[in-house]
Amino acid sequence: MKLIKSLLVITTVVLITACSSVPHSVDSESFAENITNKSYQSLLVLVANEDRNARVGAESRIVEALQQKGVAASASYNIISDMAALEQPNQLAEQMAKQGYDAIVTIRTVDEGYEFGYDDYLANRGFVYLLGGEPGAGTQIGSLISWAGSGQYALLLTLWDIDSQTVVWKATTDSVQTASESESIQSLAQLVEERLGSQGIELK
Repeated sequence: MKLIKSLLVITTVVLITACSSVPHSVDSESFAENITNKSYQSLLVLVANEDRNARVGAESRIVEALQQKGVAASASYNIISDMAALEQPNQLAEQMAKQGYDAIVTIRTVDEGYEFGYDDYLANRGFVYLLGGEPGAGTQIGSLISWAGSGQYALLLTLWDIDSQTVVWKATTDSVQTASESESIQSLAQLVEERLGSQGIELK
C-alpha cells in the first residue's frame, strides 16, 4: 500500500477509472458563493487519520509539497491533536485565528477500494455496481477484475474558512496508487492549488 491509501484512512466519491493518467484528479467539486478572489495567508493542513504516526507522516509530506509551491502551509498534528476538536468548530476557529491561521485544508479517504477475487465476485455479483464495476452482458467478470486490486481509491478534500467558519470548497477525487510516493503527493498538492486558483482563491 502506498502513502495516500495507507495513511489517509477515515470514516468519511466515486471510484476512479483505470485510465487515469495522473495520481489524483477531481471527480466532483463545489464552491461556496462569493468566494472568488479570496486570499489566504496561512494554511493549516489536516489529514483526518486516527493513527497519529500515519497522520504526522502524511501531513508533513503534503505540507512540504505545498511549501515548494510557495504556499505558507503548516501541519496540524501538534496544533489539533484531538480529532474530537473538529466537532466544536466555533472553539476551533477561535483557537486557529489566535494562532494566525485563516484556513484549514482537510484530507480524508472516503473509499479505500476493494480487492475481491473471482470467488468473491461470484458470491457478490449483485453488488458489482456498489463495488465500482460496470457489469454488462458478457463483461461482468472482466469489469470487476479490471478494477479489483488496481489501487483505485477516493479522497474528500475541503477548504474551511476560519473567519466565516464554513466550508468554502469541497471536492472528491479519482485517485490511484502509483509506484512513486513523491509523485502522488506532488499531484495532490498541485490539484489543491490549481482547483482553488480556478476560482481566484490564492494560497500565499
